[in-house]
Amino acid sequence: MWAGPRYTVTRDIPPQTLPKWILNALTRKPPPLTVVPIVAPASERLASIERYVQQAPIGERNMVCFWGACRAGEMVRGGAISPRDAVATVARAGIAAGLDEIEAWRTAKSGVRQGAAAMAGGARR
Repeated sequence: MWAGPRYTVTRDIPPQTLPKWILNALTRKPPPLTVVPIVAPASERLASIERYVQQAPIGERNMVCFWGACRAGEMVRGGAISPRDAVATVARAGIAAGLDEIEAWRTAKSGVRQGAAAMAGGARR
């Protein structure tokens, strides 16, 4: 069985206290992290939402369309795009995904309205 390295005591003296500057450096709390979100330009964000909605699988198209409309509504709330552009983009994507035209437009309007009205944290006004 291996017992590890063997040491020999050459000077049997009590340990010294650490200098204050070393102790402070070892016990100092790190500064808080600042998270800066990387935000793509509105046109890129909207195009990404549009692609995601267009690729929604059967059985999830309405839900994904509503999700995309809510995200577009958040962009409306932030002043990045107009409500009209948000609804039209998401509705066209929903139709491309295979939703009925009326369903796509209703879902897009509802989601944009909810996303634009939602307060931070997901609560509604």
